[in-house]
Amino acid sequence: MIRNLTEFIKISPGFKAAVNLRNDRDNLGKVAGYIPTEVAREIILDFAKKLHPTTPDSRSRIVMGTYGTGKSHLALVLLNFFMRPAATQELQLVMEKLDPDTRAVLKQYRQEVPAPYLIVSLYGNEGNIADSLMMGLRRALTAGNLDSLLPPTAFDAAIKRIDDLEENYKDSFVILKQKVEERGHTVGELKTRLAEYQKKFFDLFREIYPSATSGAQFDFLTMLDPVSLYESIVKELRDRHGYSGIAVFWDEFGNKMEEVVKDPTGKEGLDLQAFAESCNASAMNQIHLYLFCHRSLKEYHDISRIALASSHQKLEEDLRKIEGRFKQYILKSTDIETFQLIDGVIIADEQSPGWADLITTFGHYLDSLVQETARLNYFVGFTREELKSTVVHGTYPLHPMAVYSLPAISEKVAQNNRTLFTCLCEDEPGSFKRFLDKASLDLTTTCPPMFTVDQLWEYFAHDIRQQERTASIFRDFEHLKTRLKINDEIGLRILKTVSVFRVTTPTRFKATEDILIYSLNISHEQRDFFRAELARLSDLQSENHILMRLQSDGSYRPAVNGATIPILDKIRKLIEETPEKLGQKSTPYLKSLWVNLPGTEPREATDYGDEFGVSRSLIVEPVSMYQLRESLDNLTKNIGKERHDDGIILAVLCESSSEIEEAKTIARTTLADKQYQQIVLAIPKEPLQLTRLLLEHQALTYLKKNEASLYGEGGELYEEWRIWSDDKHAQLLQLISELLTPEKQNLDYFWQGKFCNIQHNRELKKLATVVMREVFPYCPQIGDPKLAQDDFAGNWGYRNNCRDVVLKLTANNAAETLWKETAAAPQHVINLLLKTNGILRKNQTGDIEISQPDENTHLGANKVWFVISDFLKNARQRPVEMKNLVTRLRRPPYGLKCRVMPIFFATAAHHELAMGNISFEFQRTPKQVEKITTIESDTLEKVFTAPERYKLAYVDVSSNQIAVIAGLAKVYNVTLLPADPALERVKKVGMALGAWWRAQPKHAQITSFVSDEADVIRDYIFKPLAELEPDTEQILLKDTFEHVFDAEKKVKQADVEKLIDGIKTEFEGLLVKLQKRILDECHMVFEDQNQENSTLSLHKWFLNLPDEKKNFVHHGDPGVLANFCRENPLIDANTPVKLDENPLLKLAEKLTGLQIPSWFDDMIIKFNAKLGAAKEYIETFVPSFPVPSPTDPPPDIRPNQVCVTHSIKGENKRRIIEVLEELSPNGQALENMLNTTVDQIGRSLDEKEKTVILYRFLRKHFFSTVS
Repeated sequence: MIRNLTEFIKISPGFKAAVNLRNDRDNLGKVAGYIPTEVAREIILDFAKKLHPTTPDSRSRIVMGTYGTGKSHLALVLLNFFMRPAATQELQLVMEKLDPDTRAVLKQYRQEVPAPYLIVSLYGNEGNIADSLMMGLRRALTAGNLDSLLPPTAFDAAIKRIDDLEENYKDSFVILKQKVEERGHTVGELKTRLAEYQKKFFDLFREIYPSATSGAQFDFLTMLDPVSLYESIVKELRDRHGYSGIAVFWDEFGNKMEEVVKDPTGKEGLDLQAFAESCNASAMNQIHLYLFCHRSLKEYHDISRIALASSHQKLEEDLRKIEGRFKQYILKSTDIETFQLIDGVIIADEQSPGWADLITTFGHYLDSLVQETARLNYFVGFTREELKSTVVHGTYPLHPMAVYSLPAISEKVAQNNRTLFTCLCEDEPGSFKRFLDKASLDLTTTCPPMFTVDQLWEYFAHDIRQQERTASIFRDFEHLKTRLKINDEIGLRILKTVSVFRVTTPTRFKATEDILIYSLNISHEQRDFFRAELARLSDLQSENHILMRLQSDGSYRPAVNGATIPILDKIRKLIEETPEKLGQKSTPYLKSLWVNLPGTEPREATDYGDEFGVSRSLIVEPVSMYQLRESLDNLTKNIGKERHDDGIILAVLCESSSEIEEAKTIARTTLADKQYQQIVLAIPKEPLQLTRLLLEHQALTYLKKNEASLYGEGGELYEEWRIWSDDKHAQLLQLISELLTPEKQNLDYFWQGKFCNIQHNRELKKLATVVMREVFPYCPQIGDPKLAQDDFAGNWGYRNNCRDVVLKLTANNAAETLWKETAAAPQHVINLLLKTNGILRKNQTGDIEISQPDENTHLGANKVWFVISDFLKNARQRPVEMKNLVTRLRRPPYGLKCRVMPIFFATAAHHELAMGNISFEFQRTPKQVEKITTIESDTLEKVFTAPERYKLAYVDVSSNQIAVIAGLAKVYNVTLLPADPALERVKKVGMALGAWWRAQPKHAQITSFVSDEADVIRDYIFKPLAELEPDTEQILLKDTFEHVFDAEKKVKQADVEKLIDGIKTEFEGLLVKLQKRILDECHMVFEDQNQENSTLSLHKWFLNLPDEKKNFVHHGDPGVLANFCRENPLIDANTPVKLDENPLLKLAEKLTGLQIPSWFDDMIIKFNAKLGAAKEYIETFVPSFPVPSPTDPPPDIRPNQVCVTHSIKGENKRRIIEVLEELSPNGQALENMLNTTVDQIGRSLDEKEKTVILYRFLRKHFFSTVS
């Protein structure tokens, strides 16, 4: 009897090959059929948590996974959770498949935020990112009859203007139309593209617009970017239309991501980052973003790096900026989940007659298949009964080896149109669906029909050919296929099978004879024939052999090259005879490959991150048994030093059962000590056969490098080397992946001396959370991934805002200023770091304050505050190194991230910063220390970036000191701003006092005729501050209280003002006192007892002298006195004269040769003596020759003439000179030169000699008489 298998076996209608979010969004049956994997449950949990309106974490996610991993199906489920109430029946079915914790969180938050979200669906490359986002929102609003919410955008304005030109300005429209067509478009196309929000066409319109409007510019910038548009729309949706927010789903984002990673700082990269930041900061007006790609960001980056063939350091830095804005998930099902999924796709009607016939007739055969599958043990995690129900019966007619290989080959080579699901569900050449449709059950045969592993080659061959990393396998297959006879069916099946194994690189079995018999479902009757054929096909003597059998393990490989034995011999000799040539030991060599191996990524403590807002993880590192035994401290050097790792999972590479037991002993004893609380030990359950594989891998690398002519690219045996290298590398990848994948359960985990039962990745993340809670319980809340980092490099988000917050914390009014902050970005920082941690709050009286948080409600922030306060206390005694504080805060139990240290420091030191107590000593060079007293916006960031170069020097600024500074500022009119740090105020006042003192007359600075208080202040304050580089703090904050004020008593600002103002006035009046004393001396010399006008007294004296004394040319001081009397006219006694303009002061300066402001105290005595001596000399002077009688002027002299008479013994000459009103330029120059020469050279001559020279000049030039 023959039956069609489709009579009782079908493909589940709940599974489709592909999901289209736009077309399938209402397909609730598809939603209900979703089976969430472990990673999918994490993504749904993240979705639930981010529904909370005040969540501080990221609302931008990237979901990555290869084709066939169910990304679009997951997107459909998430989309419906956003669209519909959680009570929807189909969503309830999904929730039942979640774990209790996720289900509870989802239920709670969806009840708190019950309203739907507006869904924006995007797919693939829809144009520029910004244009696509805006067009997607427009479509969503139109579909929801919400067009009225669309604000007038620049695009809409451009369309409206085109219509206006067409209707009302025909000539302009013709020009516009012509210009558009010159660029290869039509006006209709232009309007269509503008309606789709394509900025390229908006720019085109703006470019050609002036040509049609006589040069006018089209400027309309409203809502030209997606951030502004979405933020505007989402607020309207929440406030007036009953929505909770917007959710954007962009499926198949891979093409756009390739563009982004090629140029992260280009337009596409910046637009994506800006929109992601907007989503992350959306708070109450929620905007969620999901991007779905089939590669990880690192893979896209690697592709971009290869394509550009350039330095990738800058690319990596820019890529990290993008990564920081997204929460990333790699969607990958575990083996058990995948096999159960396949079981769910293939539905058998076990109550049907056909199924009964199958079990009755072939039950024994199927049982033997179960037994053999269990013996081979490559389905890890299944009991024998589960193998029977899920794999053998559940996926029939798929052969178990095909079940095992299908996910592996799909992951390696699948494309969007050819995946695990398309293979099962689509009617395509080589697909399981087509096999099922044609297969029939013949009860007379020895075994039932089965879809075996060789048939996978038929379905995936095209993709294997297209993939760069597997294209060579396809070429080898095609080459070897030509050696087979046309009707050699068994040879072709074997070749397909070993080629599939080359693609999937299984590590749990080798392609031995037994495995090939099992995989191809060879019946007992045919096995002898099969073995003979296998021997024929692998006979190296035959020129048509297609296989080669390895002597080491009996496995079969495609016979690509006949020189296999030599390369194996070389590898063996290198390993066994000259291992020293390979260089590194096995474990260090493995560490050099570690970062590129699967499963080595850090294990994130996700729940800790949700609780503290800080991402922490356990890094995974390999360790040999020798290192664990002998070098444990060296292995943990990065804990608390260098990188400051959060924690480490040490994967012990045990090679024997005895090493496993020794490792467990160390785990239970040595590592139970608290000092190792950051170490989790992962010990293999079975001995690893890794050393030999690593040595072979090293040997192959050695051969390529040192025998490049044979094994290097282009070498004679390169293809053979590549096959072996790929094979060993694939084995290494598979072994490490199998070892480190928690679901494989190949490791026992120990922490703090206790065994931890880890069965899947989520439990390992929970262990990471437990470790982090134990290690870092005193970490404050941070809440934003851009803030929770240890480096300050680059222009990271919120950097300027953090600097601004720090600067505001240095002011007295910081609490009120920060509380009232309204700008979104700084407010975000303030909320996360200050308000959430209870640092900035209102007290019981309603006053805003910055103070130490409560220990019971904000433990971490409380403890960090205490550490910083204790550090400041120690700094009061002596300068302390900042690296000590940074090291302590980074280590357990705090684990504070460096980017937020400046803010937490500034909060705990707020009072000291405002008072000016904080300064730093910067070690600029080994011999140069620079003192920093002014705290600017980036000062603390610089300190915490390089703490090893800074010391904190505490400056004790008391209330008395503040009173003194304030009093001095008031007296000297120094403006002190509230935002000025205290030390900056001290500096300002010091500079003002120094400048004032330097401007005082020299006499005021040196005279002893001052009060005792003024003398002390001059010596200890004024004079030191006037020096070139004064120590302002030492002078005003210390010396002032040592010599002027009593530090033990309360100093009031008013008392300071009164004292200093009086002294200031005293010094400023010293010059006036000196001038008065000079006039007093004149009074005394000329016996002016009636205190008449001093100049009048002097002139009376001079006029009463005999003519021979008045008219004689005196020299020296008498000449100065006589000339002064002749040159200065008599002043009326009733005419008021200002003190500083009194002519007698000029007489004093001429007699002493020194400006009065520069006089020393004894200069008064000298002036008195000189004046008295000159007066006495003139009064007693007797000329040695008779005085000639006065000569009358000639009677005929005219007003513009001058008569000069030269009278000597026996000679009397007269000259009459006409005085010109204006001189020529040369004449003026001569006059100036003569005056200058007399003034400058004459200074070095006495008056007598200078008079003789002038006399000789007159005789020569006026009277033509030679001396």
